[in-house]
Parts: sequence; C-alpha cells; structure tokens
Amino acid sequence: MSPKRIMTKIAVEQRSFIVAAQDAGERLDRFLAKALGAEGHSREKIKKRICEGAVLVDGLPVLAPRQLLARGSRVDIGIAAQSPRLRAEQGELSILFQDDCLAVLNKPAGLTVHPAPGREQGTLAHRLLAHFPQLAALDGFRPGIVHRLDKDTSGLILVALNERSRLGLAALFARHKVYKEYLALVQGVPAQPQGGIDAPIGRHPTQKTRMAVLPSGKQATSAWRTLYADEAGRFALVAVRIFSGRTHQVRVHMRHLGHPLWGDALYGGKKASDPALGAPERQMLHAWKLAFTHPCAGHEAELSF
Repeated sequence: MSPKRIMTKIAVEQRSFIVAAQDAGERLDRFLAKALGAEGHSREKIKKRICEGAVLVDGLPVLAPRQLLARGSRVDIGIAAQSPRLRAEQGELSILFQDDCLAVLNKPAGLTVHPAPGREQGTLAHRLLAHFPQLAALDGFRPGIVHRLDKDTSGLILVALNERSRLGLAALFARHKVYKEYLALVQGVPAQPQGGIDAPIGRHPTQKTRMAVLPSGKQATSAWRTLYADEAGRFALVAVRIFSGRTHQVRVHMRHLGHPLWGDALYGGKKASDPALGAPERQMLHAWKLAFTHPCAGHEAELSF
C-alpha cells in the first residue's frame, strides 16, 4: 500500500500597505519589517516571504528584499494567519487613560510585555485580554501591543483597542512620530548639563543577550538632560528622549557615555552599593512621558507619569 499524502491547509492573510512620502526609497524588507514588526514578524521571515513570491509591489511580484520603494506604491504580502494563542489571565493593571480607541497604562517593573520563547504566560498581553475582551478580535499573538518596554523597566505603554488604532499607532512608531522620554538614575554625573548622542546600535558580537554601539548597527539617536546631580558626584537623575526605538537604547547609550544606569546588571557593571541608593534590584529606568497624534481622533495627546 502506497503512503497517502496528507495535505495541510494554512490560512493566508493578505495585508496591504501604501508607501508614504517619508518611506520613499526604503528597502522592501525594511519597510515591511517596520509595518509588521509589532505583530511578531521578524525581518528574516519577511525576507523569506519575499523570496517565495508572496509579496507584490503595485500588483507585480518582487523577489528581491533590497527592492527600493517609490512613494505611493502599494505593497501586498501574504502572511500565515496566526491562530490565537493567548488565554486571558487576571492581573492588576494601572490604567491612566482609556477611550474606545486606545489605553495608556503604567507598566510595573518585572512584568514582561508579551509572550516569547520561555515566557508563554503571565505577561501584560495576557492581562490585557482579561480587561479588554475586544482584543481577542485583533490579529496576532500579542493583540493590542504596538511597542514594548523591557521587563524590568516601568512606565507608560500604549495599547491599541481596535484595528484602526493598531494600524495608526504602528505607523506612528514606524515613522518615529511618538515622543518618548524616560527618567534614568545613572552612575556618576555627566560633565555637561545636557547633550545628544547619535550612535548606531546592534547586537553585541559575542554576547547575544546584549546590544552595543557598533558601526554596523542601526541608526539610534537620543538626547539627555540632567534634572538632579548629586553634589558628591555619585549619581544623577537624567531625562532621556529617544528619537529611534532600538532595543535597550537608553541603557546602551548611557553606558556609552560612561554613565550606566544604577541597578543595570547587564550594562552597569557592579551593582550599586552606595548607602544613598542601596542596592537596586533592577535598572533604574522609567518611561514617564509620551506624546503622539491620537490615531482615531486626530488631535495631539501628551501624557506623563
């Protein structure tokens, strides 16, 4: 008896995007990575879909991830529809603002934002599903999540409550149109009261859990100002605005300036033991200010906490 061939049907979802003026000249794979990155689609997966012929530009298949895009072009991609994997979990949420379109939360330190390998429960995404059941109608395994904070970073995080909001907020973040500022307690006192840093960030060549300033990294720009300086020069409270959204950007840039965050076990070296600060159990970083154009109402919104 010859073996039977078993055919498995995989649902494919068609997604479409229009290239805006600010994205003209962008590579196809990078454009789609920005558009789909918040949903868990990596650039490598997107490259694979391009090479498989699953991407059309203005109705024609394009097999080159490096293809440059023109303003106004329509990009279509077929992606495997992700079946819902989240189960609602009860848990406290600090909701600072909410309307029919979005919510702004104060995420506590120690809470992972969304599922990842080795963390399939107990995340903010699971709690969101319990508080906002309508999120179950959104695509992906991290419904409502449009940006992230590190597990041990506290502070403001935006959540989309419907598809219109998700698309609008994702576009704002992709174009770096969201004002993001952090409070950081750093080791030592910067020599100048304020300054900027434009230093590319990429994966550390030998320590894969770390990021580093590298010539081959992605462009990353930050600006900082000192809010309080210890007279003894032991520490300073600084406000750091990031103009790009690279992984660990504040932590990497402040280390690069010679002022790593207190309590940052990954980038800060020895843990703080100064009596004035004690020994922080996590990096002293808090996302305290957001400003953006409301994706549904169209007006400017600014929140700080």
